[in-house]
This record gives sequence, C-alpha cells and structure tokens, in this order.
Amino acid sequence: MVISDKKLLENISKKDESAFKELYDRYSQSILKQVSSRIKDINAIEDLCQEFWLFVWTSSSLIRINEEGDASKSLFYILSKRILDYYRHITKSIIIQNENIENDVSKNIQYCHVFEDLVEKDIIELVDQLVNKLPQLDQKIYQLRIKRGYSIKETANQLSISEKTVQSHMTKITSEIRSQLTFISLFVNSSILLNFYDYLNSFL
Repeated sequence: MVISDKKLLENISKKDESAFKELYDRYSQSILKQVSSRIKDINAIEDLCQEFWLFVWTSSSLIRINEEGDASKSLFYILSKRILDYYRHITKSIIIQNENIENDVSKNIQYCHVFEDLVEKDIIELVDQLVNKLPQLDQKIYQLRIKRGYSIKETANQLSISEKTVQSHMTKITSEIRSQLTFISLFVNSSILLNFYDYLNSFL
C-alpha cells in the first residue's frame, strides 16, 4: 500500500527518518531535474537541493497538500521560489559590482524566473526592481500610469510635462521592460508574458 504524501509529511514532522527517505525517493529525481534545467552551476544545484530537502525535514508542517493527500504542487512551488531567490541573489550581486548600473541597465540586468507556474505578481515584482534602476522621470511616469492608473493627461499635469513626453517615455519604458524580460520566456508559459505585455501596452 502506497503511503500518501500527507501521511509521510505528518511522520516527518515527528522526525521519522524512514518517512523522509520515502518522500525523498519519491521526488528527488524530479526535484533535481527541475533545478538542473534552470541552473547550470553544479555547486549551486547541489546547495539548492540540500537546502530544499533541509526545509522539508525541518518545516514539513508548512507544506500544503491537496484533497487527495498529494504535496507535489506545493513542493514544486516552494522549489520555484528558492530558484527565484537564487537568481535574485545573482542580480543583486551584479548591481553591487557595477557602479554604473543606473546608466547601463540593459547590459547589466537580466531577470530570470524559473517555474512554469509563475504568477503575474512575481513578474511585476521583478519589473519593479528594474524600474527602480531607471531615470527618475521614468520611475515617476511608471508609478503614476501603471501603479496608480493615472491617464496620460493626468500624468502630464502631475509632472508638469507634455502628454507627448509621457507617451514617448512610456514607450521607452515598455521597450526596456520587454528587453529585460526576454530571457524569462525560456522558463515561463508564454501566455503569461503575453498577457503582461498586453497589460503594459494598454497604458501607451
């Protein structure tokens, strides 16, 4: 009789090593495959997998299961977040190492995501990080148009610039965002990005 993920996790919470081994055997190859397909650094792959399984051992009560007692979706979601953190760390390292990053964003930042179930809010979070490195006027226009929903006319009045200037900067901002998100398309369901691009285009 096959023991459900739910039961294994309950036993793991009681520090049952045999239950942990069974869950590990059940998912370890799939976990390794997911990480290896997204990260090429062998040491990083090993470290991330170890950290993931340590989390399972120490925090099994935080892993969700569905009505059938299956935990796979939750496990892979947690994994995706850890891979995302890995890429965020790389991105921050690039920013720290390059003192001229604000004047050369397109050459120094590449945002990567890692899981086909990536939700739009995660893309927006990455975009926010990119926008924060753009010139001040671009940041203000983005905040007013995208974040606060101001019209082109309202944005122009708020910033004391022409509507034409708002439109031209929005076109530039959108183009910059698209160029930085190109690499993500290797990892994300294309419909998610297309929907996000359509959302941005609606503000032009």
